[in-house]
Amino acid sequence: MHIKAATILLAIVVSLVIMNWFLHSGYWTGWILLHNQHKRELLGCSVA
Repeated sequence: MHIKAATILLAIVVSLVIMNWFLHSGYWTGWILLHNQHKRELLGCSVA
């Protein structure tokens, strides 16, 4: 019975980690793209 409970808890933790990784990878990709675009705009304005 204890092995079954431990296996279920491990499966839940692994699922949460994978779900968190998928969601945050999309979030961080968008955040980095936005800030890179902002940086290019700032550099373009300061050079011109």
